[in-house]
Amino acid sequence: HAALDGYQKYAMVGDPEAMARLGRLYLDGKSIERNEALGHSLLKRAAARGNALARKALADEIDATTTPDS
Repeated sequence: HAALDGYQKYAMVGDPEAMARLGRLYLDGKSIERNEALGHSLLKRAAARGNALARKALADEIDATTTPDS
């Protein structure tokens, strides 16, 4: 997959957009073997560099795993 290769290449040099997209792919297990630890790591690194996609993905995941108090 050309896109996957591109994301990996640019993520390796610190591109936050590539890190965010690759992180989502690892979490979703689409086009690549699912790896939650690596997916989270990439999303956190991208979010730390100001990537909005990564920040939203992390926030959505927190929302999905948090139950409101009754």
